[in-house]
Amino acid sequence: MKKSTIGKIQFSIGLILLIWSIIGGIVDYQITNNRLNEYEEELNSNLIYLAEEFNNQTNKYSNETKLIIWETEFEIYSDLKTFTITNSINIGLALFLTLIISILLITQGLVNIEK
Repeated sequence: MKKSTIGKIQFSIGLILLIWSIIGGIVDYQITNNRLNEYEEELNSNLIYLAEEFNNQTNKYSNETKLIIWETEFEIYSDLKTFTITNSINIGLALFLTLIISILLITQGLVNIEK
């Protein structure tokens, strides 16, 4: 194969990876943002429900039980939020590496096309 043909192939693969990493970053951001909003809405609805439940049945639950239930709700929300953000960071790092590789392939492809 000629160097110019190899350069065209490298350039094409680099462009595909560049587009893939940009689209992947946008999709990852949207998915993460939607998940965090869903978790927050669910937490708010659960807390409203618990507040109404506690007000309706004041004698049924002790203050310690109420506190344990509230803390559990916040811990679940915190764990879900941490997992989502960690997962998003890992995907972001993979996309960043793909972006670097795509730039390297594009520049190498342009150099080989010119030779």
